[in-house]
Amino acid sequence: MELWFSRRLKSFNVGKLFLTVFLFVSLFHISAGSEYRHWIVGTTAPDIAKYNYTWWDLSGEPDSPGNSIFSGTSNREYFFLGGGNSEFTLYNGSFDRFSQSETPFKNKVQGLASNSTHVYIGTAQPDHFLYDVQNRKFSDLGVQSDQSSVTTSVSSYDASIGGEYFLFGTQQPSVWKWNGSFNDISPGFFDNSIGDSERNSTHILMGDTNGVLGLYDGEGWKDISERLGFENNNKIFAIGYGDLGGTPFWLIGGTNGRLERFWANGTSQDLSSDLPGTWKIRSIGYSEDEDRFFIGGASGNVYVYRDNGFFQNQPEFSWQNSVRFIGYNPFPKTASAPIISLQQPSQDFYSSNEVPVSGSAKNFDKIIYNVDGNRNRTANQPRVVFTDQNSNLKYLVENGSVIDLGVKASIVGQQAHLDQDNRKETPFIDNSGRLKVIDTKGRSSVLETGLSTSKNLIGVGKWKENENYIFYRDSSDNNFIKKVRVGEPPETVLNGIQSKSVLGTGDFNQDGDRDIVFLGTSQEIKWLDGGTVQSTGFSSFGSNNNFGVGPPTDFDGDGEIRVPYVTGSNNLALIDYQNNKFKLNQNYGQASKTSVAGVKWRDIDDKVIFHLDSSTRSLKFMKLDGTDKFVDDINFSRVSATTATGLSSGIQTGLNHTERNVSEGFHTLNVFASKNGNFSSKSEVFGVDLSAPEFRSFDDNVSGRFFRPDTANISAQVRDNISGVDQVILATNETGSLKNKSIYKSPNLLNGVTGVFAQSSFIWRNTSFVGDLRYNLWAEDVAGNYRRTSFDSFRVDDIDLKPLGIEFSESDPIESQRFNIALSLENFGLRSVDVQIDLREQVFNGTDFVLEQKKLRNLTLASNSVSNIVFEEKAELGPRRYRFEVDSLNDVNESNESNNNISDILNVPLYGVFFGETVTTVKLSDFRNDTFYRYEENDKSGTIYFVDSDASFSFSSLQPLADFQALKTADNALGSTGFNDSISEVWGKNQSLRRTECFFISGSDVCNVPVANSTQNSFFDTGIVYDGGSSYQKSDTLVFVSDLVPSRQGGFGTYDYEIKVPSTLPETEGSSNKLDVYREIE
Repeated sequence: MELWFSRRLKSFNVGKLFLTVFLFVSLFHISAGSEYRHWIVGTTAPDIAKYNYTWWDLSGEPDSPGNSIFSGTSNREYFFLGGGNSEFTLYNGSFDRFSQSETPFKNKVQGLASNSTHVYIGTAQPDHFLYDVQNRKFSDLGVQSDQSSVTTSVSSYDASIGGEYFLFGTQQPSVWKWNGSFNDISPGFFDNSIGDSERNSTHILMGDTNGVLGLYDGEGWKDISERLGFENNNKIFAIGYGDLGGTPFWLIGGTNGRLERFWANGTSQDLSSDLPGTWKIRSIGYSEDEDRFFIGGASGNVYVYRDNGFFQNQPEFSWQNSVRFIGYNPFPKTASAPIISLQQPSQDFYSSNEVPVSGSAKNFDKIIYNVDGNRNRTANQPRVVFTDQNSNLKYLVENGSVIDLGVKASIVGQQAHLDQDNRKETPFIDNSGRLKVIDTKGRSSVLETGLSTSKNLIGVGKWKENENYIFYRDSSDNNFIKKVRVGEPPETVLNGIQSKSVLGTGDFNQDGDRDIVFLGTSQEIKWLDGGTVQSTGFSSFGSNNNFGVGPPTDFDGDGEIRVPYVTGSNNLALIDYQNNKFKLNQNYGQASKTSVAGVKWRDIDDKVIFHLDSSTRSLKFMKLDGTDKFVDDINFSRVSATTATGLSSGIQTGLNHTERNVSEGFHTLNVFASKNGNFSSKSEVFGVDLSAPEFRSFDDNVSGRFFRPDTANISAQVRDNISGVDQVILATNETGSLKNKSIYKSPNLLNGVTGVFAQSSFIWRNTSFVGDLRYNLWAEDVAGNYRRTSFDSFRVDDIDLKPLGIEFSESDPIESQRFNIALSLENFGLRSVDVQIDLREQVFNGTDFVLEQKKLRNLTLASNSVSNIVFEEKAELGPRRYRFEVDSLNDVNESNESNNNISDILNVPLYGVFFGETVTTVKLSDFRNDTFYRYEENDKSGTIYFVDSDASFSFSSLQPLADFQALKTADNALGSTGFNDSISEVWGKNQSLRRTECFFISGSDVCNVPVANSTQNSFFDTGIVYDGGSSYQKSDTLVFVSDLVPSRQGGFGTYDYEIKVPSTLPETEGSSNKLDVYREIE
């Protein structure tokens, strides 16, 4: 039976355009009567085994092969095995063997290939037969002309390789096609006996035992031998084809452990060094469901190849003979159909390439899904919860993965949905007695504290509500049974029922409602039915490590709920509410006395009891027929657990997955659920839109000045190519920050427009806003993607008073000089206003400008005009900042309140410059001009001194200002701290003196005197000395000195001296405010 899916995509209205997409997906192929998914492996012993994550030895089963197995094939309903002595065997859960006396062909069967109705059989005789599967009849095809033994065969059925036919290779070597007659299709192409063959949907690959490889496309061959390393006697015996979730490739094996893979683009990779050993590779199989290859060969070797490397999967049966056939059957058998309900995808479009896939099913074992008919994925795999030897909380998934949840636990419970998200939570009690849950993302919550951490069980399930709860014994509150879930407080069940542990919930006594199953205070198994506690009277289960019982479970699908337990003899058994016991294997004796769990595991019909092996502490399960198996992880190693914690399970609820890396466009989710091999299916169409809408022609109609209450048109054209434009919103800064204005949602844009640009226009009006209107447009599509335009703006004006500039009538005034300050002010508005203007004169205090005085002026400013306001000031030494504040009382409501102030700085120089010539005659006279002394000299050189006339000092005590700190102290004495031309700025630089010189003072040289040019263009220097202690203090007398240099060029001409003196020097001592000038003579 084949099940095909066709799905019509929803139609989306796009204005005058309607988009309708049809997707036809070949979803699954299902064959009635076939066995569950598993591998079949056969050897030349003969050995025959089945593997579905656990090895099952089939060699001793009735009608199993009795001769060496050389070939095999599958038609999705049966496995067909060919062996020695013309043996031909069918298998689909049981064996049906044709013995030598029942087959019309002779010699060993070395080539088998199948289509949907027939099996081609080729032997070493050679014989060629077709077997009719439905009618169980053999048809003789005759013999090809070269009569060479058949070595391999392949079918082109259900592929695009030039029609339907069978190919077989021979020892000759030749490749023959049979499609009603025999045709040799490879004359001279191969060098030696054909080793193996395999096909994909477009080609057949064959290799010989001399390393020659050929690709056949239905018409001719392509030699790819040189692209690989099998030539020169590297015999090819095995070929497989698969993808491991990526780009498909051929996997080719042969002698000496040689293994390579080959892609359709011509590239290859040698894997020989990665595969342990150098044994001969004789068979390769591939499972698309599991994304893995099985590789078999000499000495019973079986290895698994996955995308993360090679893993040995040696059967437990000590095989010694060559593995000649490996096949995989992905098609389970039929039974009653599950019912599927899909919750996600729940919307037409998603704006992410991660799409949630969720749903549920009734009466199911497994759920499998795919997107657009691509690789099937298994969802909702059963899980077994345990802790390892270090108390790490983990769970084992059916595919062999072991997930570490990253926490430590003392007691574990069943996985279930215990909050409002779509992820399962694992409940546990940690080493501190806290009841917690943790999900697969590592998010945890504490639900209760103070619980017992030894010999304790917690149950999970539904009781009266339709939600899962954790049921537990509160050892800190009379051992009462309580229930809790995430987001709800703990609640005592009824008025308080004492317990030793809680097992779980279920309709234990089959009266139609759910019961709480628990252990009473004497350890007997009891249940709470409504408001009544009833008992089985049974308490004789093993409890050396933990209570050897498990959650109540329906093991065989008949509706009867039973509790699994470990007997005192380490056997496994089930008990019902009437104390009826069912012992699975009374001779087993290997179950550890700790908690167990009933789990629907892999392709086993009934649920099994998971338990710990008492010797190895490894996970095992036992089927209801009493057979037991160890469980391997994904790397084919046994899984160890601690007995103190025991085991629990995951509750099956349905799909819960995120499909990642979904491409943009329209897709179909296909889901099917199975129950004992029968399938139901459902599909849902959804779209993935990863692209935001596009804009063009974004603009407004404002040009020039814009005044309230005018209106403006803001518009753009918008389109979206996938889900369609849902809305366009105008965002403005009218409320002080940029935000969406829902009242401006575009009124003329049709929701769901796709593929074409549509005009979106807004009429903006506002009677209160004045200033710079910043705006942009936001477009959102149906999927939720959004894009915004760049920001744009225009000016909304009313009144704006704007200072344009300040002008000083004197750009370089001297101290006490009168000058004017003129302010140019514009009223950029439509009406005249009365306004107050403040002029603030600010003096520099060494670190900042501070207010010294304020002047006010009131005037009327005409509309849309420029006015000039003049203030008269007197020049003061140093820098002064003159700051105008327009509308200082904020009486005028302006469109821009931040541009009302303007300031400028005027600097009045600190220094006066004295210059001139000296005389050579000095005469002392009285008031009658009578001469008492006359001094004549020919040399005009010497030193000139300027000092406060109130100062008292000694020339012989004068010394230099020795460092930068002395210059700063001099600024403090002169009141020039912070001036642009302060003492420290003119005589100092970078915290040191600019220059120093020596001056001849009072008969000796005084050196290291700081000097500066008296004027900028001058040969004269001015130095500073003082009369005081060893370091200059503010109270010491400052003396400014300069050399007399006859007829030198100065800043104002040619003369004998030029000296720079601060205007505040006369104010440093006394009150005369005068300077004394000295010239030193003999």
